[in-house]
Amino acid sequence: MWRLTTARRLDYSGRRRLEGSGSSAMATPRKDPKDKKKVGRKAFQPTDAQRAEVATLSAAGFLHEGIAKYIGIDPDTLSKHFKPELETAKMKLIGNAVSKLHAAVNKGEAWAICFTLKTQGKDMGWAERFEHTGKNGAPIPIDAENISDAQLDSLIVRIERRLSTGSAKG
Repeated sequence: MWRLTTARRLDYSGRRRLEGSGSSAMATPRKDPKDKKKVGRKAFQPTDAQRAEVATLSAAGFLHEGIAKYIGIDPDTLSKHFKPELETAKMKLIGNAVSKLHAAVNKGEAWAICFTLKTQGKDMGWAERFEHTGKNGAPIPIDAENISDAQLDSLIVRIERRLSTGSAKG
């Protein structure tokens, strides 16, 4: 199949002018789209090992740009081919940890029971608190004579911060 094209040329003044019109136009063969040679890189195909690495790095909190650089691909390629791993890796990690914790609690493991009560049972009074006081609940005495300037400056900063925020914590 042939198609007609017009050639563009520059005349002596530097302006474009068309050469050939109608029947005097140059004829070039039309290429069949099926005969098109593929140019460029092959399509990226992620491996199972890469999927596992991306899931691990994503669950650990690494940024997508860093993960893509580590794998050796563009961030857009990472987002396109590893979307499920990027979206659910952290949830799967935490879900697995909770499952193991639940199993340990059911086995009667003391560490698991204590951890669960300290973190999930706070509203029921299962919280660990440390109160720092002096003898019999009195304030901790401070010997201002033996405090270095750096320690004193640190105390002043903490007190000012506490007063500015209205917080009881330091």
